[in-house]
Amino acid sequence: MSAPHNRLPRRVPLAFMLSGFSALVYEVIWVRLLGDLFGHTAYAVQVVLAVFFGGLALGSYVSGRFKRAGRDPLKVYAIIEILVGLAGLLFPLTVSLLTPFYDAAAPPGLETGGALLFRLALATLLLLVPTALMGATFPLVVGWQSARDGGRGGVATLYAVNTLGGAAGAWASAFLLMPLLGLSYTLAAAALGNFAAALLAHSLRTAPRSESVDKALGPADVPEGAEAAAETHEIPAARAALLLFATGFIAIALEVLWTRALDQVLSGTVYSFATVLAVFLLGIAAGSWVYGRFLKGLPPLRTFAAVEVLLANYVLLSLFLIYFIPGVSTGLGARLGLGFVRRGVILESLLSAFILLVPAVLLGVIFPLLLDAAGGRARQRPVGMLVAANTFGSVLGPLAAGFFLLPSLGLQNSLVVLAGLSLALAVIVAVTYASRAKAGPLVAAGAGLALVLLILSPGDIRVWGAPGERLIDYREDPAATVSVVESGGTQRERRLKVNNTYSLGGGRGVFTERRQGHLPMLLHPDPRRVLVLGVGTGNTLGAVSLHRPSRLVAVELVPGVLELARKHFATTNYHVLDNPGAQVINADALRVARATPEKYDVVVADLFHPWQAGVGSLYSREHFTAVRRALGDGGLFCQWLPLYQLSEDDLKTIVRTFLDVFPESSAWLGNFGSTTPILGLVGSERPVRLRWARWEAAMDDAFVRESFASVYLDRAAEATGGYVGGRAELERFASAGALNSTTRPTVEFAAPSALFGEEFEPAKRRSLEALVDLNEGGDVPVTFEGARAPVGADEVRANTAAVRWMIKALVGMERGDEEAALRAALQSARLARGYEIPSRILASVALDAYETHPLPAEEAFREVLRARPDDLDALNGLGETCLLLGRADEAAKVFERALKVAPDSREAWDGLERARRAPPAK
Repeated sequence: MSAPHNRLPRRVPLAFMLSGFSALVYEVIWVRLLGDLFGHTAYAVQVVLAVFFGGLALGSYVSGRFKRAGRDPLKVYAIIEILVGLAGLLFPLTVSLLTPFYDAAAPPGLETGGALLFRLALATLLLLVPTALMGATFPLVVGWQSARDGGRGGVATLYAVNTLGGAAGAWASAFLLMPLLGLSYTLAAAALGNFAAALLAHSLRTAPRSESVDKALGPADVPEGAEAAAETHEIPAARAALLLFATGFIAIALEVLWTRALDQVLSGTVYSFATVLAVFLLGIAAGSWVYGRFLKGLPPLRTFAAVEVLLANYVLLSLFLIYFIPGVSTGLGARLGLGFVRRGVILESLLSAFILLVPAVLLGVIFPLLLDAAGGRARQRPVGMLVAANTFGSVLGPLAAGFFLLPSLGLQNSLVVLAGLSLALAVIVAVTYASRAKAGPLVAAGAGLALVLLILSPGDIRVWGAPGERLIDYREDPAATVSVVESGGTQRERRLKVNNTYSLGGGRGVFTERRQGHLPMLLHPDPRRVLVLGVGTGNTLGAVSLHRPSRLVAVELVPGVLELARKHFATTNYHVLDNPGAQVINADALRVARATPEKYDVVVADLFHPWQAGVGSLYSREHFTAVRRALGDGGLFCQWLPLYQLSEDDLKTIVRTFLDVFPESSAWLGNFGSTTPILGLVGSERPVRLRWARWEAAMDDAFVRESFASVYLDRAAEATGGYVGGRAELERFASAGALNSTTRPTVEFAAPSALFGEEFEPAKRRSLEALVDLNEGGDVPVTFEGARAPVGADEVRANTAAVRWMIKALVGMERGDEEAALRAALQSARLARGYEIPSRILASVALDAYETHPLPAEEAFREVLRARPDDLDALNGLGETCLLLGRADEAAKVFERALKVAPDSREAWDGLERARRAPPAK
């Protein structure tokens, strides 16, 4: 008898690692492409994932046919890897060919049973063959190695290296491949991995017989005593399959729940999701290695029970970890400092490992353990069926967690339920196999510890806001966690929060959001059909509704946002979500713009946080092109941009991409502040002008006039002063920008760098200064045709210049350059015509600067008082400045003037007393 050659050839783990790497790259990109096709709603994403895992399960199950047919498993494996690589390369083309068919057949925004079935059918058509091929690879290689070594080794190693490759693929796809290569070349890199794996497998078939399948062990080569001993620890294959199904269900359900918990502290960027997935897979790979290296010789039933007990207790322990993770995140972040590597890589990896790494290691032990313990001789063990059972559990786990457990029970109770399921599996094994497992005392002790942890666990692990904020309402939506929080202090502003990201809401948020709705409506002569992409608090949609369009459609991705906006922001959004004239649909704006058969006069896109995962597509050339197709004759599109969350490069990229699509483009500031400035890019096929007759007609409506007054748009200068520039000016600004597309998603992968480096503030100031200087001295596109009382062109130009200098003053104050801020504010006030806001800003700047720059401040206060003689702040400020300059008598006269304006002013009385006590000037 020849010596057994059962050692796993080195080329096999390498091939299988490459296969795992490519598989995860495909999963990330295919889910991304199908999300763009179907929409990124929770239902659409889960359908795609269910089909993906279902295809893997099917491939695992049918792989046994190749074995029974007597085919050479390595040859079949090599062919499959080549086919997977080809499928990966062709996938984008297939999606693009089916997109028009899907858009024509499936109305956007309808999450009916029929729509879900149609989506399921199309996803199956796209994914079933490539994922089934991928699913067949593991059972084939495991079966080949089991035939070589009699089932005594190799499973854990193969599972470990395949999963390790998957972790590397998940991480590299986000951090390296997509940013550097783009989508097409990333798929090519993944296909090269498949082709390399096929080549390695083929080389084994032609290797010397010492490495070949021909020298694999036959049944007679396995010592009978060893096989008999192994059988005493076996679990019948059917029961092993049930356990694998249950553990697959629990594993992915736990991943969903812990990912939701991490969503509340991580940044929500594309890198966050890649990090969470990579850490989870890395833990599974480590667990499989631990099993093969240290645990393989232990009784499998007892080991399984012990691991499930440990897992159940860790799930309960994670309640404490989730409770403390905000503090851990703050402390680690302060120690690590700023920067993409420190925050985006190290911090988010440590936080993910804090929750996920230990349980992932435990889960990694279970799969190879049950596969080894399943009954049957090595050559007859139904590996494909066992892997399929585990994968099928992985299909149902996220569906149950996302659509039942989280919405019905919440995060905390859902984790408790899954801890109970893990403990139940341990009890079942301990009771069913009591004579062999001998795990009763261990399980009882574990149950006792679990009870203690449950009793001591925190009462509330919800993460919802910053210190000082008060929680008003909270929803665990299938798509995200949605909350309403109220700030402390006297203002008590309410804000909407989705996961770890604030939306605007009360106070300053209402001001900005209403202007986002009103300004685009003034740029169209007769806006009858309007589409609003993004609802949020509903304040923008409410402002649009006041203009009474005959058709108003709005799109919101997260259902919980609509529920809480209706409940808590109805007074500021004019009850628009209960308005029968507004159709609000739960859908992805990307797909609605692409698939809508309607034509609109005005399309308004909300502020989308550019660094959030998936949001970059809303700034892509493809999306802008889809919106352009949805515009009617003379229609316009207004895309609002948060300047306070964009780097200069990202802003230039978005502007250049916008210009690439819309032949007529202009930019308008949505507000004139420097704290949270916003910019509206307006695109059309015809020149766009602000219609003064539209402004007058809006002012004739009492409801619109009241809303205008709440955001200063009842002032003529506020309606015209935000003009930044037209196409020529924007081309000059964005000439160095890149193009953002779905195949080269520059914004989504670049924007997080500024977030992690906290570079938004200086970038915002530089961008603002560059933008307000674009049209210096130029005309503003305003038409007075049909207006009853047109404003003079000189007044429009003067007030636009006043706005420009006012913004420079505010930016100067943010920088701490008080002298420059005073000069700019003074210039703004002197230019303004019939527009009092610049003088108010001048008074505010002078009040901040008079102690360090008294002479310019005195000039500023006197300028304010020339425009508004009864301005109390300016009077008090001038009095304080005169005191500081040693002119007490003059200060006393100024304070007496202030007291005539406001007899109860404590500042004026205090200043007057100090002026009277001051020694006379020499």
